[in-house]
Amino acid sequence: MDQSGLSLGSCTFYTGNSSAANRQAFIDFFTTVAQLLGANYATAADYAEKVWQLEKAIAEVMSLPLPVFFL
Repeated sequence: MDQSGLSLGSCTFYTGNSSAANRQAFIDFFTTVAQLLGANYATAADYAEKVWQLEKAIAEVMSLPLPVFFL
């Protein structure tokens, strides 16, 4: 299995006006899936938050304008 981008598909899901609601939905979904696969709630929720923070940081970098020499 391979992932080609962010879990939510667009940088605006992480940085836009609805990012708080998106964050909670992402963490709830991630935690539920992890529990279905056998993780306990506390561990799953902790990892979900860490994954969200990592993907948010990536989204923030991806949304920066390209320097002129890359255009």
